[in-house]
Amino acid sequence: MDIIFYGVRGSLATPIPPHEYDKKIEEILARFLAFTSKHTISSEQAAAADTISKFLDTLPEYLRYNYGGNTSCVYVNIGGQHFVFDCGTGLRRLGIDLVRGVYGKPSGNTPQIVNIFMSHCHWDHMAGFPFFAPMFVPSWQIKINAAHKNIRELFTDQQRFDYFPVSLDPEGSGISFKVLDEFRSYRIGGTVISLLRQKHPNSSFAYRLQHDNKIFIYASDTEYTDDETAAIDNAITFFKNADLVIFDAQYTLKESFEKLNWGHTSSVKAVDIALKSGVKKLVFFHHEPNYSDFDLHEMFTQVCAYRDFIAKSKLELAMAREGLKITL
Repeated sequence: MDIIFYGVRGSLATPIPPHEYDKKIEEILARFLAFTSKHTISSEQAAAADTISKFLDTLPEYLRYNYGGNTSCVYVNIGGQHFVFDCGTGLRRLGIDLVRGVYGKPSGNTPQIVNIFMSHCHWDHMAGFPFFAPMFVPSWQIKINAAHKNIRELFTDQQRFDYFPVSLDPEGSGISFKVLDEFRSYRIGGTVISLLRQKHPNSSFAYRLQHDNKIFIYASDTEYTDDETAAIDNAITFFKNADLVIFDAQYTLKESFEKLNWGHTSSVKAVDIALKSGVKKLVFFHHEPNYSDFDLHEMFTQVCAYRDFIAKSKLELAMAREGLKITL
């Protein structure tokens, strides 16, 4: 099971601004000068590819990579089967990779099937769909799954000619819709999929995928607070012993009180739930659009300290970033 992140921002697509890019370059150059000085590297050696490669390996993640500005889209490949969670702006790049055969090419006349699962249909989770390349290639079939009963209407309305020059006509195309029952499980090949309703404006749904002995959970756009004891208990049961949980952790603890009922969770509460659930790896997701990579790094540093303070645990923490790949 391979999990690749194509969009990790919440609420609004957020390209890196020029001043943040400049700040990163300044810090990287300062670190490079310190690196060459510490290792007594000459100017000729400093220009060598192997020296640069070794230096890049020393950089913290927030400098070596850009967390990314695209909104929610996570791709999962299980034995050649394509699963997509949410259709944020990151879906455009995923569609290009799928059509180019990055994750496998069709054999013979067998169509390629993409199984899309929607947490909900706020703009940041579906704005990428009109630009999804497989929609325009006859050899692809797109199956859109959601627990919201008006899912077909929502996707069709988004591509009304008033908003977008290409209308969505599911009839006779390779696009189909399925309304899921939150109280039952589904099977695609050898993968079992189940749902959990979450607290969010107009409701959001988490998904649990189990394949062989591996459990993956996608839980974006959800709000857990101390007074939501029943919801927390349900989440603990749903997350139980998961190998990987992608979790909405848009807020700091302070912000979660300031923005009560906005539908998002703090990174601290995410750790609390993961620890009680026996989760192996927790990935923070749906990053605040106002936060720079420096802000996200600071949040991550603080929440790691919180985990270490409250429990001696093997819980692994990570920040979602575009291009990150995790294999279970």
